[in-house]
Amino acid sequence: MLLKQLIDELTEIYLHEVKYSKVMGEPEIMIDVFKPDPFMKGYRTYAGFSPNVKIERSSDGVYYILSQFKGE
Repeated sequence: MLLKQLIDELTEIYLHEVKYSKVMGEPEIMIDVFKPDPFMKGYRTYAGFSPNVKIERSSDGVYYILSQFKGE
């Protein structure tokens, strides 16, 4: 997704949700969280969702990646 597409989509979501913010609070985006699987080394299992989103660069420095891993 292009960064400007993400901004457009988030703006649209925000403008739709802001009318509910007095009741529900400020709109949030969550991200799926994964944790190390205790039974399968090298694998991860779903651990719920979190508002703690990390924005990091890919190892080659080209892309921005949204992530959150439990236990890191």
